[in-house]
Amino acid sequence: MPLNGQVFTQNPLDRSFNVVVNQVASRLFPTGFDVGPDAPDTFVKLKARLDSGARMLVWDGASDKTIFDCPETNYAFRAWHDWLHWKLGADFTHQGERVVMLAMQDQVISLYGRASEHRNALPKGLSIPENRNIRRWCAILEAEVIGQLGHKEDHGDFPEDQREVAKRYLSVRGWQFALDWNPNPAPAGWAFVEA
Repeated sequence: MPLNGQVFTQNPLDRSFNVVVNQVASRLFPTGFDVGPDAPDTFVKLKARLDSGARMLVWDGASDKTIFDCPETNYAFRAWHDWLHWKLGADFTHQGERVVMLAMQDQVISLYGRASEHRNALPKGLSIPENRNIRRWCAILEAEVIGQLGHKEDHGDFPEDQREVAKRYLSVRGWQFALDWNPNPAPAGWAFVEA
C-alpha cells in the first residue's frame, strides 16, 4: 500500500533481493522495528538508543527512489544495516560502512549459499562460483551501501535518486549482470493504489 498517497510501480532492481532483505529483517526484528523522522543520524545516537533497550528506529525519508521500489523494503534494509552498525561497533565513516557492507554480504552468503562460498574463499572482484543469485545480491549490496557513500563523499549530500546511484555504481564496475536480471518486471502501467 502506498504511503501518504504515493504510488509505487513495484519494479525493484531485483525482486529476489527484496525478498532477501525482508527475510533478514524479519529474523533480526521478529516483533518489528519503528520508522519515523527522528531516527538516529549518528553512530553515537544509534548506539545510545539500542544500548538503552529501545526498539530500532529507522528514518522514514527518501524512500521513493530506491533499488527496492518499495518504502517498506527500504526501511527493512535500513534496519538490517543499522543493526549491524550497532552490533559490530562500526561507526558511520567510510571504513565503518565498508565493514557493515561486508558483514551484510557475509550474512547473505551464510543464509543462502553453500559452506564453500564463504568470504575467505572469495577472490578479489566478487567472484562467487556457482551461485549467480548470491553474486548479484552481493554486488547490489555493495552498490547500495558504498555507492551511496561515494555519492555523499563526492557531492556532500544524500542522493535524491538512490536507484540511479546504485545502477551507475554497478555499470561503472562492469557488473552489468546485476542490472540485466529481472525475470518478473511489473507490467507497464501497473501500480499499487490506495483503495
